[in-house]
Amino acid sequence: MLAYVGYCVFAAVSGLGAVTEELPERWKGHWVVYKDLGAPGVSAMTDAEAKATLHAEIELGDGSARFYGETCAAPSYTIAEQTLGDFLLGFKLTPSVFQLVGSRVEVLDVHCQNSVSETLALLETGCVLSVREGHFSK
Repeated sequence: MLAYVGYCVFAAVSGLGAVTEELPERWKGHWVVYKDLGAPGVSAMTDAEAKATLHAEIELGDGSARFYGETCAAPSYTIAEQTLGDFLLGFKLTPSVFQLVGSRVEVLDVHCQNSVSETLALLETGCVLSVREGHFSK
């Protein structure tokens, strides 16, 4: 997971939402990946590659984003709310297979110019998870 002043971090699949260049305050800050939660489904990332992301940093702000040491050029943000079930379905998972607390998730998609997008999900508990190539981290 990614940690930020006592919060956890988790990523997700996007829902429909408004695209903006401004980021809500709750998403701004400096995050650090501190725990590998594994790959409950199919993952393009090996366990060794996932462990190499521990202590990696994510920085988010208005007009700026940095993931795992790489700058996100001209970021734009899409924020949407999903049920926990819909969020997990995007990874071909169910709440019974990958158990998380709560029933709703706020999903943040960060779209980078000429690059892949990154997705984070804020759980009702205040925990945020990051999913990269099917591998879940705090």
